[in-house]
Amino acid sequence: MSEKVRGYDDLIIEYMLENLPIEKELVISLVHKSSVMEMLKEDEEFIGHYPPDYWVEYILNEWNDILKQTTETLKRIKIQ
Repeated sequence: MSEKVRGYDDLIIEYMLENLPIEKELVISLVHKSSVMEMLKEDEEFIGHYPPDYWVEYILNEWNDILKQTTETLKRIKIQ
């Protein structure tokens, strides 16, 4: 991972820790497992066009969608 990528993911993590009531380990996991990290690795300049708060919202929406899909699937197969 380049220094630029590492620096930007640190900014996103720092923003989340300062503004959300989420534990550090979970924040790091959410960020590093998000599609944002792949986008950042592929095109460092594109990601930098948006501020960290934009990517925080993107990451939270991404994980929220996954949670909704999982919940719907569990309801369909009647696991609650």
